[in-house]
Amino acid sequence: MFGSISLSVVLALIASTSALPAMERVVVRAPAPAPPACEGGKRSIEYAGSIAKRIAQQDLPAVAQSWQDLCVKSGGDIVTNTPCVTLAGQRGINSLLAGGAPCDQQDVADDMIDFAKSKGITNKQALIDNAVAYRKHPRNALTLEGNITPSTPFCTTAPRNPELNGVVNGQLAGVDRGLFGGPKFDVIPFGQPGTCPFGQTADVNTCTCK
Repeated sequence: MFGSISLSVVLALIASTSALPAMERVVVRAPAPAPPACEGGKRSIEYAGSIAKRIAQQDLPAVAQSWQDLCVKSGGDIVTNTPCVTLAGQRGINSLLAGGAPCDQQDVADDMIDFAKSKGITNKQALIDNAVAYRKHPRNALTLEGNITPSTPFCTTAPRNPELNGVVNGQLAGVDRGLFGGPKFDVIPFGQPGTCPFGQTADVNTCTCK
């Protein structure tokens, strides 16, 4: 039951979610224009990967497997709430898709750290390090109607665990840094709530979060 998550299982989980085929066009309401300072260039919070690769979800099996491997050998309670499976190939993957809510990824990382701090754990730091790395992972980015590939919205609430303070998801190289949204969210210009991480304020004159 708690063996390794195979690639076929991971792909089946993705198929059962709101993931969209690579480069599928999604009709969204026309967004307000991005601030002039956001035109061109790349974001400072970035992930070394291409949009096409991320849409194909090629790295999700490894993301899920890394957590499950550590969880299974942790010495903790891996039966109650099935943390090795749920936080890896179910909630863990779903939260990295473009349709996931902005705070879903942070919630999963918090749950990972809660498990790491639970009774009987023998590899606490490794689990916490994995949770932090997961929290930094970029979410899916989709090209929407109008050839817009918006950045994914940031969570605007504080994490439960201090290990996640200031840790946010990266943005893929090539996304539009002045527009944020997705297949389930209106596309909004930089400067609106959700376009900067929790605790930071948008400066539309420089297109940066401070």
